[in-house]
Amino acid sequence: NSSALSSVAVEFHKLFPLRKTAKELEDFLRYALGGKTDNIGAKVVSDNMFWIDYDGDGMIQRNEVGKAYKTWGSKFLEISKTIRTMGPMLALFGGDMGGGGMKMEF
Repeated sequence: NSSALSSVAVEFHKLFPLRKTAKELEDFLRYALGGKTDNIGAKVVSDNMFWIDYDGDGMIQRNEVGKAYKTWGSKFLEISKTIRTMGPMLALFGGDMGGGGMKMEF
């Protein structure tokens, strides 16, 4: 239920204040879960946190959150650079990105 998500967000925020408030973290989690939080409980949350638990001990330590944050941040920057590099080429070949582009019809 929604109160379980709120409780998890409050506790997680105490340990890892990655957002300004626990409410902001809860809102982010709700958004990340696609707004489908009616049936979410502690078991569902713990079952789906394995991607942060790098050492597989069933507990998430601060260094694991830091590692995940660094890894995902690096991937985000890598994807952003790729998009920035490919953007002009994609616009050149069309796709109506607002610039007209080159017509591929002969």
